[in-house]
Formats: sequence, structure tokens, C-alpha cells
Amino acid sequence: MLERRSGLPMWRQLAGILRRQLEAGELSAFPTEQALVAEYGVSRHTVREALRDLRSSGLIERHRGLGTFVVRPPLEQPLRTIYSIAPSVQRYGGDAEHSDVLKQELEIHEGAARALRIDPHEEIAALERLRIVDNEPVMLVQSWYTARIGRALFREDLRTRSVYELLSASLGLQVTGGRERIRASMPTEYERGLLHMPTGEAALRVERIGLHGEVPVEYRLSVVRGDRFVFIADWPGATEADADRSPTLSSP
Repeated sequence: MLERRSGLPMWRQLAGILRRQLEAGELSAFPTEQALVAEYGVSRHTVREALRDLRSSGLIERHRGLGTFVVRPPLEQPLRTIYSIAPSVQRYGGDAEHSDVLKQELEIHEGAARALRIDPHEEIAALERLRIVDNEPVMLVQSWYTARIGRALFREDLRTRSVYELLSASLGLQVTGGRERIRASMPTEYERGLLHMPTGEAALRVERIGLHGEVPVEYRLSVVRGDRFVFIADWPGATEADADRSPTLSSP
């Protein structure tokens, strides 16, 4: 409740209440200004100041003519080891993720074949999936495998099961390591349309080679929505306090 006699401004108290509700996941739909005025007995000016504070913190966003909406927190993906999207979704209480399989076929792809260290003119298996979280597309993934591995994967349910889980279960093949390159990129019109991204918004492009021991078993290109994912790298021995004391880096 708001404390009328508190030295803290009313708008700041209201912002604090709404912030706690948002962080606890209690506001899936954000109330209108009129509803907040009625519920808390404050002026429209007080409500607008509180909402301005929440917008500056990235908790809500306002779309002209549509209203105010809760901003979903991005999925945080640690980079310590080979990872999957499913654990990130579970950590944030999202619905079970799934994939729409857009393509699974054998093709000639010289670049992917070279990454897999096989003859560039040899047929390889191509798999394209659109990863969905909470009924929202978040990642477009193109993967290539040897024809033998691909044929085994194509017999499985690629909509709901992890590729790495299937590789292990079907072929006894574990992805034990690899390398990734992550860079900012403007998506193509095809990628933008599938990911429901507005014009002008950048994405993260992730290139991965997955290894079984020293042998490449997967070459993967992913286009990730920058507003829905944050990649995090932990340094050995670092603490949250260290991170808080770290200087801000800026471009010259």
C-alpha cells in the first residue's frame, strides 16, 4: 500500500509496488493508467511518472494506440559448455519449447562440408528448424551433418526432442566440445519474417562447430532474436561484487 505520510514521493512508491509485481510475474497483462488511478487513489500525473520510471528500467514498453505491455525478460544462456535452449526456458518458467521443422533433406553444401571435414562435393544432411518459446519464434537454426547421421536424425521427432539427445540415444554419439562465433547481424527478409522481427532490428548470428572428441559432427548457423536472448560468459573466480565494480567499457 502507498504511505501518504512517507517522505518518498508517491510516484516512486507506486513504481516500487509495480516493479515488485512485475519481477514476481504477477502482471502478465499491464493495467491501464485509468485502472491504476482508481486502484491506488492517485493522480494521473503520479501514475505517468511511475510508468516512466518502469519504462526506463526496461520492464514495460508503450506502443502508441495499443497501450502498455510487460517486457519479457531475455533468456540468459551461459557459455561455459555445450548448451541447449530448453534449460534456459525452464529456468525462467517458460512454457515447454518446441521446433517447427522447416527443412530436412540431403544436399550439396560446400561450406558446411568443409566445416565437417568431408569432401565438399559429397551429399550432406541439412536441417532447418524454427525454435518456439511461449508461442513466439526466438531462433532460426540451420544445421548440417554427414548423410549417415542425418538419415538417423530424420527418422526421429525433431519437433520436441533435442538433437544432441537424439544423437546420443540413436547413434551413441555425444557432442563433447566445439567452438562458437557470435556476432551482431542484420537478418535477411526471410529470417526477419520467420522471427517476427521489425525492420531495422539487429539479431545475433551464432556459428557453431560441434565435436565428438576431435571429429566434427555438426555445423550450425543460428539467427537469434537480440531482444529475447542474452549470452553470458562467467570468468573463473569472479563474483557478482566483482561485476558490480567493473568499469564501463566504451568505444573510442
